[in-house]
Amino acid sequence: MRSARIDVAVYWRSIPLLLRHLSILAMPACAGVIDWAVNETAPYLTGAMGGLGTGLLQMAVQIVYLFAFGVAVIQANTVWRGRRATFDDAWEEARHKAGGIVLAAIGFQFVLYAAAYLGTLLGPVIGVTLQLIAAFFLIYTIPAAAIGGMPGSLAISA
Repeated sequence: MRSARIDVAVYWRSIPLLLRHLSILAMPACAGVIDWAVNETAPYLTGAMGGLGTGLLQMAVQIVYLFAFGVAVIQANTVWRGRRATFDDAWEEARHKAGGIVLAAIGFQFVLYAAAYLGTLLGPVIGVTLQLIAAFFLIYTIPAAAIGGMPGSLAISA
């Protein structure tokens, strides 16, 4: 039986590519701005309800983050393959695959929240452990939807 070998040099080779194509970070930066704006305005929007909608707004922000990372993954994949990669091309491809990416993001969030909820019943350490395990097994969900073009439900199982 042969042991699997992990090539960590790929991370060092990716740094110059990222520095040459900083537009890969554009969508995650925009998602960060949206997160900031929602955090600043959420108390005014949901304060009358005792902050009831804040959790829903935060889940929407997480879906925006995951979609933004999907766009970044599309562009990074094109750069890694040595093709011409522009933000506009990545955005157009992400728009065509938006349904799958968003459904994969919703499924990803649902599984993480289910693990967190189950963890609150069993204790905080077990809750964090369950979330880490869920995130580990679902780490390729967004790339499967963004690069592979899989529908959201199949991206979760990929």
